[in-house]
Amino acid sequence: MSKRTLISNIRRELAAINDRIDTAIVRGISYRSEARRHRELLALLRRAQEEQRLPVSWKALLGGGRVSPARRSLVGGASRRVLVGV
Repeated sequence: MSKRTLISNIRRELAAINDRIDTAIVRGISYRSEARRHRELLALLRRAQEEQRLPVSWKALLGGGRVSPARRSLVGGASRRVLVGV
């Protein structure tokens, strides 16, 4: 399923749950399970929208996860100094 389809399906389900919550409020009955599902769907929607906005991974932004030998030795030396206390 594409991100666009996923987002539209989540929005459709959110609209249906909102209607059920409104009906429960008017009737004066508990809507705890609907509220929980609504919260889960909102979190899923936020994640899907964020992934859609930022399709590039952090590894790709940082050079594909490759570290130069010079940087590796500098970082390794710094961590040894911190851990050993030299």
